Amino acid sequence: MKRKVFLSLRYPAAILLFILAAVLSKYGGGYPSFVIFLLLMALETVLVYIEDSNIIDLRLLLSISWLFGIALSSLKLSELQSPWSTAMWFSVGGFYFLFMGGFDLISWFLKKRAPKRKPEQSIRKNRRNPVFLRAVFSAVLILTAVGLLAFILECFILKFRVPIFLDWSYAAYSIFHVTGLHYFVVALVLVPPLSVYFLSLGRPAKWGYLILILCNGLSLLIPFMLLSKMQMLLTLALPVLAFLVIQEKIPKPVILAGTVIFGFLVFGVFLILMRYKNYPEGYLENVFRFRNRETSLTVQYPYIYIVNNYENLNLLTINLQRHSYGIRELFPFFALTGLKFLPRVQELMALEQYTTIPELTTLTMLYHVYGDFGVPGTMLFGLLLGGVAALVTDISFRRKTASGVLLYVQMAFYMALSFFTTWFSDATTWFYFIVTGAIAVYIRLYCRSNSRRGQRKTARAFSKTEE
Repeated sequence: MKRKVFLSLRYPAAILLFILAAVLSKYGGGYPSFVIFLLLMALETVLVYIEDSNIIDLRLLLSISWLFGIALSSLKLSELQSPWSTAMWFSVGGFYFLFMGGFDLISWFLKKRAPKRKPEQSIRKNRRNPVFLRAVFSAVLILTAVGLLAFILECFILKFRVPIFLDWSYAAYSIFHVTGLHYFVVALVLVPPLSVYFLSLGRPAKWGYLILILCNGLSLLIPFMLLSKMQMLLTLALPVLAFLVIQEKIPKPVILAGTVIFGFLVFGVFLILMRYKNYPEGYLENVFRFRNRETSLTVQYPYIYIVNNYENLNLLTINLQRHSYGIRELFPFFALTGLKFLPRVQELMALEQYTTIPELTTLTMLYHVYGDFGVPGTMLFGLLLGGVAALVTDISFRRKTASGVLLYVQMAFYMALSFFTTWFSDATTWFYFIVTGAIAVYIRLYCRSNSRRGQRKTARAFSKTEE
């Protein structure tokens, strides 16, 4: 009973803490606001973990990412930052609490509808199915082959102007891009989590291990050659998340140690990529514009990497004259269908993007939603996304199919980096979803085709025996 009362006070207490921190931040109380937001983040993550005991719960990941980003932003350590508008506070707060509410509402509905529903042991069942094993393995091979072929074609088309071999340019990655073809290159990020799923089914032959090492090596090497921090991060993070989804019972010390090691690994990769980008001396300091110029770049870089996205959203809330009513969020449809090349569509998409400086163009998950529908849009988006997250969680953890695991790890990554970009109005995100669906269809058709072939062989053998 005490636990129910405690949990029922969660939303009122969290909302009051958020309002208090927002008011303090708006009127110059940066450090007190920072502390209160950290307290709110700790409260939310602990309550979610107590409820579900899942280290990669989508609510937990969003709470850490979203609230920690807001907390850092309240410190105002850079000259790029400015006080947030009232619309900005309503957007970031309303989105967060309605996401949590939408998740809890759909989860409650699913539990009420099927309270005794047990997880389907898909992985255990598929371990005994050699046809399914071959289907997943061949999916890894096809995905790698298509991505590698697309990369080679891009190299030919762009005359081998691979970013790692070029002189410095902050736009080096965007230069290496062939419309349509590049989607298949970046889809290589799905190879490592699919490989982890395959290995969870059983141990392949020695040649199988060698092929998997080659496939995963290529999926890591190509983003490194493109100097793409986001693709590298996806390639490293998705297999770790897939492992955590598949393995139900992992000792907490192992999770903690793994998280620390993974954090150092990612940080090291980012430092290496910064080194290969060959920034001119003093360039980053002038871009980040820290009030204290003596602050180390190892602090400046992650700080600006997080907070400037919120600042770009804040500029939009201050300067936007009229909303675009769905045009921004329809970009994935225009891009993936090729409609974006039509003059009329290009006119519609010619919307001003507000950023603090030209070099820092990343945005939060809410940027295009606010641009389309304002504060009501961000709140409705939070509610819908929370409901979808609850459905994905139920499907992925109950069935643990290849596509279910792939879908969940993508959602987990987007929640963990909710501060970084628009994600769900990005064509690449939807291409990943399409590829995930294609993998599910391929595996099902492969298994169905081979099972029928086996049945026909059995029938022939039976008829010969009768003769």
